[in-house]
Amino acid sequence: MRKIICLTGVSGVGKGYTAKKYCELKPSTIHLVASDILKAELKQEKETLRASQKDKLENNQKILVKAFKRSLEKLPSDIAVIFDCHMLIDNNHGLVQIPLHVFKDTNISQMVFIYDAPSVILERRKSDIGRVRPERSESDIEAQQAKALKIAKSYAAQLNIPINVISPCLEELKEVTNKFAIE
Repeated sequence: MRKIICLTGVSGVGKGYTAKKYCELKPSTIHLVASDILKAELKQEKETLRASQKDKLENNQKILVKAFKRSLEKLPSDIAVIFDCHMLIDNNHGLVQIPLHVFKDTNISQMVFIYDAPSVILERRKSDIGRVRPERSESDIEAQQAKALKIAKSYAAQLNIPINVISPCLEELKEVTNKFAIE
């Protein structure tokens, strides 16, 4: 059975960087990003997708699951997947929780939550000029991160899969994935 690691955390925490570096070291692993899959599927910019109303965001998750499964069908069965996604989406109007069914229906086998200091996340966001994000304070980021982690732990328990909380560090990601034979 294919190993699918859900790599999650708030926007700007370092998921993409960590996953990219991991895949460079583990060529039998591919990095799939939820927003990239939706962008390609719906032919919309990421900012448009992120800023959608709650009902649209929830409907997009159903589309994401189908497109994700199609992406997997194109891969050799021995390729592991790091699925870069969110528990919450900040759509400018509030936080929208991604439903449990998304994680269940994508058959994730492990969850890894990346956690960092809110001040560090804000600095990363400021230096990432290629993305538009809502203006948030350190306390906002801290609250979002706490809520996202609570959801991730709850979902992992409901799905009966392991969850690890790490900093955005390649070595930590290698350590937790090696425990579950992702090679």
